[in-house]
Amino acid sequence: MIFSKLLLGVAAVLNPISCGVARTANGDKITSLPGLDKLPSFDMYSGYLNVTSTKQLHYWFVESQADPATDPVVLWLNGGPGCSSMEGFMAEHGPLHLNDDDTISMNPYAWNQKANMIYMEAPIGVGFSKGSPDDMKHIDDDQTASDNRDALKAFFQKFPQYLQNGLFVSGESYAGIYVPTLIAKIVDDQVLSPHFKGAIIGNGLYSWEKNQDSIVRFSKYHGLIDLRTWGKVIDNCCQNGDESKCDFFNYPNKKCQSLVESIVDQTWSSGLDVYNLYAECAGGISRNQMMKRIAQQGRFSFNDVTRSNPTCTNGTALSDYFNNPAVKAAIHVDPSITWTLCADDLNYVTTVQDVSQYIHHALNVVSDARVALYAGDVDMACNFLGGEMFAEALGLPLISEYQAWNYVAADSTTQIGGYIKQFDRLTWLTVKGAGHMVPTDKPIQAYTMFEAFLMGKI
Repeated sequence: MIFSKLLLGVAAVLNPISCGVARTANGDKITSLPGLDKLPSFDMYSGYLNVTSTKQLHYWFVESQADPATDPVVLWLNGGPGCSSMEGFMAEHGPLHLNDDDTISMNPYAWNQKANMIYMEAPIGVGFSKGSPDDMKHIDDDQTASDNRDALKAFFQKFPQYLQNGLFVSGESYAGIYVPTLIAKIVDDQVLSPHFKGAIIGNGLYSWEKNQDSIVRFSKYHGLIDLRTWGKVIDNCCQNGDESKCDFFNYPNKKCQSLVESIVDQTWSSGLDVYNLYAECAGGISRNQMMKRIAQQGRFSFNDVTRSNPTCTNGTALSDYFNNPAVKAAIHVDPSITWTLCADDLNYVTTVQDVSQYIHHALNVVSDARVALYAGDVDMACNFLGGEMFAEALGLPLISEYQAWNYVAADSTTQIGGYIKQFDRLTWLTVKGAGHMVPTDKPIQAYTMFEAFLMGKI
């Protein structure tokens, strides 16, 4: 009700162009797709969203399987920075699941069962998204957020009928930066702000410092370092040997730096699957022992590992599929682009160290917005300890204490899905036994959580 006058203004702006926009959207409609004998009952669209005259972000939009006319719109962003949201679409929670033989099966736990889902490849230079040579010279967190906001506005120009349904933003990994910086711009935008409902982020990088601080403790708690090594860490990184006063990010001395670098290096390049501690590493140990990349000043950088295929990740099937000329034609993308899971040559500069201010801003501007942060508890890339530390540090009033949450398993038994605690308009929860890509590892639990979020239960 607060935004009723703005809604009238938005309708007046969009209605005069709706006929022309509809023709553009129809041009993006998918009418056939290699790997599918027949299209699903819901409509799918793929094409480009024009951010500027030279910047174009590729999107794949799938209508809700329930009631697309009223169900909310949810934007999904994969992380990196530089990795494609087609992974989220084809390997996590999209309605289509790409099999190793290039056939496609339907995902019974797809998130578009109750939502209209937009999967967008961002920033420019990722997947089929593109920009001019000048555009590609420098890409950073703020520019990406602005481009993603403008791409969303371009989406609603193509599909104005969905603007009233409510807008959520979601993502995982480096989307822990993408999403908060984007929603902070959404709530300041006259067109989008009245429709913004909230955000949900999985295994996000919310704070560089908390993520690195917590991986040292995660390694200790999961048996990746022994008590002797832990004792050296305490002696060299903690004030007077006090475990509550340790600094694993702004190293107090060179010995501490060396110890922490060794622990971080082990999680990323020893042959462990950094995205799921208990999973086998695709490609084996020998391939990944060569990926010893520690960033400048000894701090780990996502830029150093998300190239083509991240460590222990097999992206061959996705690459083969999206580089099939027939697939490119079917989804209306530039046929000259060679698709990769993660961009090899993205000139991305990370400028945001902590996203607290962006989440606070979004919640302060839109008083009924909600944010949920979830984490698979065996992910090491963006581990659950760092996520919980970040959620607590936001300083929001605690509404409900830490407790188990349940889901109904495939055999109809009720099981524990993980643990949850709720703050004022912010939820923190874990997913038991899941890694970095929660919907891949635990699809039923992930859908249960997502549906609860849409319904306002978390």
